[in-house]
Amino acid sequence: VDLADKAPGGIPAWVWTRRNLKVLNLRNNLLKSVPSIIQDLANITELYLSHNDIAKLPVLSRLRALTHLDVGHNKLHDVIGWELTHFSHMRSAVLCRNEIKSLGFGETPSYTNSTV
Repeated sequence: VDLADKAPGGIPAWVWTRRNLKVLNLRNNLLKSVPSIIQDLANITELYLSHNDIAKLPVLSRLRALTHLDVGHNKLHDVIGWELTHFSHMRSAVLCRNEIKSLGFGETPSYTNSTV
């Protein structure tokens, strides 16, 4: 579902009912947060949240199929590193242009063929 530049008033409620959704693009919508109900979209493989005003992400650990996560160009202060290690299929995680001070890893995990 491509809602880039289309949901400045918020994410439409019908998005959360699409349990088989594979790709969700919410880029550039002035979002300040992402509701925790996103956890119910367990089949998502690509999640694009860049160019918003998001300061904190909800727990995403139930999104086990996630291969691409783009949260660049937001206002994130920290990313819980252990959270990112739960994604065995993750191929890229874009975190650039945030206010991140720490990834929160005790040890930096190794990702094969990944960009963090």
